[in-house]
This record gives sequence, C-alpha cells and structure tokens, in this order.
Amino acid sequence: MKDRRISSTLAALTVTAAGFAGVTFTATPASAASCYGGSCDGHMANNYGCGADAITAYSTVNGVKKYARFQYGNAKVELRYSAACYAFWARVTLTSPGWAGDYLEGTGYDNGVRVHGNWIEVVQFSSLSATGQQALTAMWGRRSAARYSWGAKVRTEGSGAAEIRWPVTGVIWS
Repeated sequence: MKDRRISSTLAALTVTAAGFAGVTFTATPASAASCYGGSCDGHMANNYGCGADAITAYSTVNGVKKYARFQYGNAKVELRYSAACYAFWARVTLTSPGWAGDYLEGTGYDNGVRVHGNWIEVVQFSSLSATGQQALTAMWGRRSAARYSWGAKVRTEGSGAAEIRWPVTGVIWS
C-alpha cells in the first residue's frame, strides 16, 4: 500500500513537471538595476537599483586589494561601484560629528584628463553633522576602454583637496 502511494505521488509530480515543459521561470530581484553603463550617467544609484550590489571599488596589485577609499578628517570618502549597473559614484560618510568638508566630487577621466559634462558630479555636503550621515554623487557609467578611470574627491574651500581614483594607485593630495 505504501509503495502504491509513493508511486502515485511520483506519477503526479512527473505529470505536473511535464505540464511546465518548455516554460522558463526567471527570478527578478525586487531591486533589479534599471540602467547599465552610460545609461546610468547622472542618476542616483539607489533610485536605479544599483546600490544593492555596490562595493567599494578596488584594484588588485601583486595579490593585494587596494580599495578606493580614504579618511579625510572626520569623513570616509569612497568610490563605489555596481557590477549590475557597470557604474561608479562617490560617497562620503561622517565618522564622527562635525564639519568634514565642503564638496564631494565624482569625476571621470580619459587618459588622465578630467572629462567634463555628465562625468562630473558635485554635491555640497557641508550641512552633514551627525556620525553616519552620508552624501552621494550621481552615477557615471563605466566605459570599457583602458584609458578611462574614475575618481572620488573631497574639497574644502581654501584648504585643499584629496582624491582617490580607480584603477587604484593611491590617494592624491592637493
């Protein structure tokens, strides 16, 4: 009797599975990216589903990861990257209360020369004051040619600036 119930159950499962033959099911994440590469230019990562898989960009040099981030006073500055969107943006996070700087800038470079237009995004963040508060620039899409690079820069009026670029070579202080 027990064997007959198992056989009936298996037969029912086989028929049910056969009824779906040729049908493909695709799971779509709730935060599916709605832009890719250049179509992300000027858009905010979280509004386009790009924040879900975001990482701090890094390069691997001699087997060691070099992350595109640095500490500037009481602010952590990062160059963020989404593989799903193939795009970058800059983010600053206050690590302690108080003033950290004036502007966060995300910039694209072509052979080391700053590219203007949609590739420069500037956000004023001097109003941030509490630990953990963040400011983000809009995204700019990654281009595949090796001559392109991307940077996250923080500037203070009259006090200089610091920037990190990807591929990562180190922090550039000015």
